[in-house]
Amino acid sequence: MVELTSKRWLSIPNLWNKFASRSIRGSLVVWVTLLLGAVLLFFAVVLYETNRRLTIERIESELRSFGFSVLANGRFGNRFPTTDGGNRGDRDRHGRDGFERDRPIGEPGPPGTNPPERNPLEAGREAGNPPQLLLADQIPLEQPERRNDRNGPNPRGGGRNDFPPGEPFQRNGGPPDFDRRGPPERMYFFIRREDTGEIIDRSFDLPEDALAPFPESKLRGPAAIHDPTQSRSVNGRWEVKIFDPSRSRSIVVGRWIQREWDDLQRLLLRTGLIALLSLIIGIAGTWLLARRVLSPLDDISKTVDKLTASTLNQRIDVAPLKTELQALAEVLNATFDRLQAGFERQVRFTSDASHELRTPIAVVLAQTEHALARERSAQEYRQALSACGRSASRMRTLVESLLALARADSGRLQLNCQPIDLLPVVEHAIESIKPKAETSQLKLAAQLTSATVFGDAVFLGQVVTNLLNNAIEYNAPEGMIFVTLTSDTDSARISVVDTGRGMSAEERSHLFERFFRADAARSASGSTGHGLGLAICREIVELHGGKIDVSTELGRGSTFCVVLPLYREEAAEVSTEVAADPELNNSLTSSE
Repeated sequence: MVELTSKRWLSIPNLWNKFASRSIRGSLVVWVTLLLGAVLLFFAVVLYETNRRLTIERIESELRSFGFSVLANGRFGNRFPTTDGGNRGDRDRHGRDGFERDRPIGEPGPPGTNPPERNPLEAGREAGNPPQLLLADQIPLEQPERRNDRNGPNPRGGGRNDFPPGEPFQRNGGPPDFDRRGPPERMYFFIRREDTGEIIDRSFDLPEDALAPFPESKLRGPAAIHDPTQSRSVNGRWEVKIFDPSRSRSIVVGRWIQREWDDLQRLLLRTGLIALLSLIIGIAGTWLLARRVLSPLDDISKTVDKLTASTLNQRIDVAPLKTELQALAEVLNATFDRLQAGFERQVRFTSDASHELRTPIAVVLAQTEHALARERSAQEYRQALSACGRSASRMRTLVESLLALARADSGRLQLNCQPIDLLPVVEHAIESIKPKAETSQLKLAAQLTSATVFGDAVFLGQVVTNLLNNAIEYNAPEGMIFVTLTSDTDSARISVVDTGRGMSAEERSHLFERFFRADAARSASGSTGHGLGLAICREIVELHGGKIDVSTELGRGSTFCVVLPLYREEAAEVSTEVAADPELNNSLTSSE
């Protein structure tokens, strides 16, 4: 069970989830490691494969040249590969061609032929030429006993017949690299066969497994002429089979390639070590780079983590950050500004709501205690109950207003919108408020035109009613209220103008905030409302896609203006699912 659990923990998805997916730094390091590893692996494979192919092509070219020369001449003195990679040419090393090769070295040939040759070994010593590969049939009969440099007499002996044709020699008397450990890497061997499989000739030191036939070639006729070769690798050797269609025979030539394979293995090992070292350096560099790049994010995280209700004024230092992180820090600082402002509004809202609720409750308790302190007359009880009723009504209005604002904030203040004409809506609001204006000895005038908008008639009527109530409450004695309804190409405009005392610029900036109340001295009754009416008006107007504003000047009255978009059928979004909440209507009607 423990083993299975450990294997499950070590699985690639679990490692990814524990390391890379939870850390930007870890994810960056993992992806760079994978990418760099893939690139290094690709180049290592390409390098190794290219060298391997070039090595094989060089060996095959060498063996094919040797094999074709043998097939063309029937013996091994012609075009045998030399140590410098060249070929002997069509003539042998003594300048003889054709059957002239059977003439013993040093004897004159027929008239007109080449003069007697000197011993090639003697000539090479005098000319200072480097040693070349020789074949058994090219060694002079009078050659002295050959030695292997520091190894004493050649173990194979000194006679010509001790070295079969096709086996190359150096001047030291042995095959190339004979004094190295292991098989002589550049020792060639061959085997000639008839098409029937009968062996015609073979090397003296031919490896036993070289007698194994090649897979049957499918090349016959013209195809065999264009490509008459096959090749294979067997036990550290490379062998090439060449088929001669004209003579119905073939030859297999080969050589040891252990040195080349060792070189390739060393190349592969060096490449792997370099790739591993590069990968380690890349991982370390990526980790350090990621740490350096992400360190500003750590600073930002620490700053954000310190923010509490009492430290909302802290901000991220933008100056030392890079351009991209500066944008992020500025966005976060702006978010913190809004958060602080909202939190302060919430604190002020809660404080004001508590204060407003405490006042009517205190009135109810005071009237009740006063009435119960001793026996009262019916008239006194009636007055006490009337005061309690007024306080309860005021408290109900406040609670319903708070409920309306809470629903607006949460997006649950739903409207029953449809195309409506604002003319009857404004006229109805004016008629409902006219008795209150007459009681306050105010003149009320209107200039109205028809304008169709897409909205809720009940809520828009309450907005107009609230604005008229404010105009009556804060107007001058025997003042005037003027209401207009106009429209242009895009919008409808409702304006309510009063001749009151106006407001200062500071008061105007807070006018639509919740629980903001103007100076009671400007009120005709000397009292103020809850300070929620205009805040609710703004919420309703904005839900209709419009805006509300005020222009005022101290001592010269105020003008409230509501702008709503005109109704267009293609842009209308009719909502008939939810009707207006009657409790909200009551709260809006009584809000000031």
